[in-house]
Amino acid sequence: MTNSGLWHIHIDTGGTFTDCIAEDSSGEIHRIKVLSSSTLRGRIIRKIDPYNYSFEASWDYPSQLLEGYTILVPSRTIKSKLLAIDYRNHILTLEDNIPALSNCDFDLTTQEEAPVLAIRLATRTRLGVPFPAIQLRLGTTKGTNALLEKKGAKTLLVVTKGYKDVLRIGTQQRPHLFQLAIPDPEPQYADVFEVDERIDAQGNSLTHLSPTELDRLLAYLVETDFAAVSVSLLNAYRNPAHENLLVDFIRNNTDLNVSSAVELFPQINYLRRTQTAATDAYLSPIIDSYLNKIRKSLKEASIQVATSAGGLVNSTRYHAKDSLLSGPAGGMIAATRLAERLGLSQVITFDMGGTSTDTARIDGRPQLTYVTKINNYELLNPSFAIE
Repeated sequence: MTNSGLWHIHIDTGGTFTDCIAEDSSGEIHRIKVLSSSTLRGRIIRKIDPYNYSFEASWDYPSQLLEGYTILVPSRTIKSKLLAIDYRNHILTLEDNIPALSNCDFDLTTQEEAPVLAIRLATRTRLGVPFPAIQLRLGTTKGTNALLEKKGAKTLLVVTKGYKDVLRIGTQQRPHLFQLAIPDPEPQYADVFEVDERIDAQGNSLTHLSPTELDRLLAYLVETDFAAVSVSLLNAYRNPAHENLLVDFIRNNTDLNVSSAVELFPQINYLRRTQTAATDAYLSPIIDSYLNKIRKSLKEASIQVATSAGGLVNSTRYHAKDSLLSGPAGGMIAATRLAERLGLSQVITFDMGGTSTDTARIDGRPQLTYVTKINNYELLNPSFAIE
């Protein structure tokens, strides 16, 4: 197959598997499923002679397509390069002569993100060869999984002086009415920095944000090793001057990911606005790195990413908070369309993945909510009503 013509590619990356449906320029559909670790898994049975190994695997892609891929043997911390595959005789030829290699699993990878591996396999694009023209639509639960597994970035929360514990205090609602031992909430931030400034409820500046406060914050950031900063100042939705000044200062003087509450959702409710910024900052390094690597590999491809509300956003304007129900939202749209074809208006959806399980009720059309709830976190974020 030649790398010409436009490909329409749709990919959903979950916690365990990445699924790809690709339509080539002739309208033919190609389906690919790879591990979200961006690997093809097989098993080496025994060593035949130097550089040649007997293997078994469930996949069967052209030998030339996989040449140059990296082969990893996790149990032995072994790394080599694949030179050739003989499917008829089930033989792998490696670059290195590895002694005593038998009865062990191996992973074959391009060391790119899982969607890129899936696209290589679907379009038959070898390493070192340019991809064809691609329009990619991408859904993912990568942000959801990082949030649920508490694997986000080390984050600093910056708030107005006096509001250091705003997220710890929360609403004081008890999720379980008769629970006597109430565990403390697990914050997504590693520390809180209070700045001496104040905007009143009408948007007037009561305490100006001084250059001294900015320098004090910068000195603290220089001394620490945060990966992201979330900024949420009181009443910034009425007057964002202080928050904008603070965010611009951090962006201009550091390389840190910065999430601004007033940029993400400029509405009343300081608690939820702060939680939104904290969550976005907590996930931004992960989501940004993921999308940057995909863009770097695909270069000129048009990449749109699904949001929690079922829309599509250009990957360069995508916020990490929008990824929380990205994959499940696509599932709800698909379920709605399928129900319409079957003449059904009321549907219960159930989507079980490797990390999370999502369910929703559709009555004619998906219900939209402006508060996203995941575990005990509540964000100001348009999304489908998914539990």
